[in-house]
Amino acid sequence: MDLKLGDKRMVFDPWLTGPAFARGWWLLHEPPSDWLERLCQADLIYISHMHSDHLSYPTLKKLAGRRPDIPIYVGKTERPVFWNLNQSGVQLTNINVVPFGIWQQVDKNLRFMILMDGVHPEMDTCIIVEYKGHKILNTVDCTRPNGGRLPMKVDLMMSDFAGGASGFPMTFSGGKFTGNTLFQSDTRE
Repeated sequence: MDLKLGDKRMVFDPWLTGPAFARGWWLLHEPPSDWLERLCQADLIYISHMHSDHLSYPTLKKLAGRRPDIPIYVGKTERPVFWNLNQSGVQLTNINVVPFGIWQQVDKNLRFMILMDGVHPEMDTCIIVEYKGHKILNTVDCTRPNGGRLPMKVDLMMSDFAGGASGFPMTFSGGKFTGNTLFQSDTRE
């Protein structure tokens, strides 16, 4: 999501190159050829949670090569959004972890607030943006945004369309699902 609000640009959950969910998901459409330039021009980026269709390390690696200091905002979740940053090799230098329910002032006309998910508060977030008194609520993948306490008079609401997304086909690493298994034949000879 790319929002232009006056002279400011906010980008939400940029996934513009590479796969997600262990190569189980790929982009449905080719992004614009200038996607990296456009992403580099953003004033700030919001990343809602750690799932790879929202936190795309391939996208962020390309971004960090051009603009490692771009302001990135995430909620202060129990499971840190960037828990795998060091291992990823992505060199970002301006990650801001902010508490839930506190307005972040961008300029005199623009502010945003990151809210928790009532069902998965340890990892999932949503965001409300206010520009010149107009409110945009993006619930992202939240099952119960802000525990059901939502703002009144929202001008635009963006929500998921397929709750319960998964990384189909499922992938497993280690344990009983990846070892060799012998199957007994039930056929008679």
